[in-house]
Amino acid sequence: MKLFSTFIFSTALLSYSATTSAFNQDSIKLSFEKNEMLSLLLLDRKHGGEAAQQAYFKKIAQLTKPNDVREVILMPVTQTLAGDHPAEFFALYAWKSDNVAQQLRENPLYKQDALPLQNQGWNELSFGDVDISVDEEYQLSPDKFYTVSELWITDQEKYQQYFEATKALRAELGAKFIFKQHPKNYGSIHKGSKVPSLIALIEWNSQEAIRQYPQAEAFKQAYPHLLASTDKFTWYQVSLPTTDDSY
Repeated sequence: MKLFSTFIFSTALLSYSATTSAFNQDSIKLSFEKNEMLSLLLLDRKHGGEAAQQAYFKKIAQLTKPNDVREVILMPVTQTLAGDHPAEFFALYAWKSDNVAQQLRENPLYKQDALPLQNQGWNELSFGDVDISVDEEYQLSPDKFYTVSELWITDQEKYQQYFEATKALRAELGAKFIFKQHPKNYGSIHKGSKVPSLIALIEWNSQEAIRQYPQAEAFKQAYPHLLASTDKFTWYQVSLPTTDDSY
């Protein structure tokens, strides 16, 4: 399957910006502008694939303009909590528009020279695209903890039963949805091209709260509804970036 990557400048991911130095102390503002297209990525680099990664980045830089896409955030994945597809990073990139992204993806040079490098450089590279219809802004705090989920929902009614049955538990543990995005298209090396129903970034009060959630009785009782309502799901714990994080 041919994948349509949705990002990447070599300077952004090979060496993460020094402006992240304040991220350990300060809250982070995520801003998306109307008419942008947001790309949400989960990436797992292949050992020994460094040359392919660098060649891929170089080709992307050649085929795009500096203002075509902007880096929003690159968050290290600290743990794969559910699912069969490990990841190293969760990344957000904002395209100037959907048209700009599509021009890259349909470029014959991109298809010929860049796409083949993905399987050589990554064990997994998945993305979901979301149109931004209004200006959006979110805050991430250094004293909170975060998880990312992808869900492929097949039965909305059963999923809602799970969601409502665990609502009080999430409130008790201080879990709050930062955003729920509904991708319009999706691509992945191993997870298939079926578009997830949602990709969510969730804030938690503590590391212990994340641990307690799947162990709680309310979750265990509702878990059959989650299984029955989804084709599959992934769940990752992510952290705020630091100056030590590089790609």
